[in-house]
Amino acid sequence: MARLAFWNPPANKRVDQIEVWSGATSDPAAMSKLVTLEARDRYGNWVTHYQDDNATTTAYYQARFLVGSQVDSEFPPGTGKVGVELYPVTPQMIIDTVQGVPANFVTAELVQRYIGAFVSQFKTATSMSLETETATREAHYYRAYDKVLGFKAGRTIQLRHWPIQTLTKAEYRVRGTTGGGNTIQEITGIDMEIRHEGRSDGYNRGQINVFVTNATLSALFAGFNWAHDYSRRIEILFTYTHGWVTWPADVEQAIIEMAAASILEIQGEAETGGLSSRSLDGYSESFTASATTTQFSARRIWYEKGFDKRLAHYKRPLWG
Repeated sequence: MARLAFWNPPANKRVDQIEVWSGATSDPAAMSKLVTLEARDRYGNWVTHYQDDNATTTAYYQARFLVGSQVDSEFPPGTGKVGVELYPVTPQMIIDTVQGVPANFVTAELVQRYIGAFVSQFKTATSMSLETETATREAHYYRAYDKVLGFKAGRTIQLRHWPIQTLTKAEYRVRGTTGGGNTIQEITGIDMEIRHEGRSDGYNRGQINVFVTNATLSALFAGFNWAHDYSRRIEILFTYTHGWVTWPADVEQAIIEMAAASILEIQGEAETGGLSSRSLDGYSESFTASATTTQFSARRIWYEKGFDKRLAHYKRPLWG
């Protein structure tokens, strides 16, 4: 499982190499050296992260800053820091995207924070997971009953998350009863079908059809006490996996650009990041404290509009 190690830039500007050490605990004495990196990247900025593709979930890291062959300082001092989980969008992708402006103050830790924020925002706005997750016994009530066991059998049911990967099982129970009547029972002899009717992206929209055999219907109905209007109290429970195995290219690019837009905003406070105008005749420059009103405004606004368009495209459909 790949993990991300990150650290703050060294205080000593003469540092020319960085050793990355790793271990199962935070004790530096128990760590081993993973790699030696050049202290600055191709943009001339401090290297502040390392992607460990062979890490475990409990890996700790320490960066050791070298001047020549001598250790000048460490981060964190005297201990290790646990690595974090990587998203498909990595800090290096954002750092590369931001390079239209000086990036001296951009660290991998800051970029990773923005990636996580926009992944969460996308998931919340669209009801989609950007990794495989399991919905266990998602409850639906009498409308789902009608479409599974009632007079609307076979009609479309809208589940709460999408895209659906697999339908595991359907179960039922009768609410408001005691004893065995409230026990969850699996519905066997059932055919569940995922509807693949995405507008253009090729993914389903969380809609399914359920068909039950006559034998199953007869067995279920024989156990119901219809005098108590059970059809309104029968709860249908679906267990299924959902989310994307591979992110769509436009979703990946939208998250890259939104994280980059956030960095542009912060860099407006840097010495050259806030440059809004420059005159060659007589040489004059104008600076502001935010990228919202600088030469980077158009790029940031363009990224934000693209993100909003992606959200609108992938938002869940109306309930079926």
